[in-house]
Amino acid sequence: MSRFNQALSVVFMGAFAGGCLVVSVVLVPTWRGMDPEAFLDWFQGNGPRLGLTLFPLEAAGALFAVLAFFGAARRRSNGRLPWGLSALCIVATLVLLPLYFAGANARMIEGDIGAREVGAELASWRGWQWLRTALAVLAVAFGVLGLGREQAERTPK
Repeated sequence: MSRFNQALSVVFMGAFAGGCLVVSVVLVPTWRGMDPEAFLDWFQGNGPRLGLTLFPLEAAGALFAVLAFFGAARRRSNGRLPWGLSALCIVATLVLLPLYFAGANARMIEGDIGAREVGAELASWRGWQWLRTALAVLAVAFGVLGLGREQAERTPK
């Protein structure tokens, strides 16, 4: 089951990291170029869908990364440190949800933000999003390293 958990973790975290990159590189610059009221209309209609698309990938990646770490630790594998770092990074992305994104997104979805505040909020949102993106990419990189180390241990010499 451990290899399966590891593979699922890398797949889900990779999909989440890819989604984060699209948001960071494509959506946020597009949003910042929009009229504030047009952005708020867009976000009210599409923000929840974006979250419902990315959150399951993030949560599944975190679950399987934690399982992969505990499996590697139980076996005292050389992959336990990278899997631990991978799990830490992807779980940190989840911590950012209540720390920043839930409140900021709710304000924009519910219209509790004025058009004059949108520029500053999006600048802040961009910074937090890049942190989340970096953590997700690191989670994938550490997961791939852990997967490789565990595979090397299983390969006959």
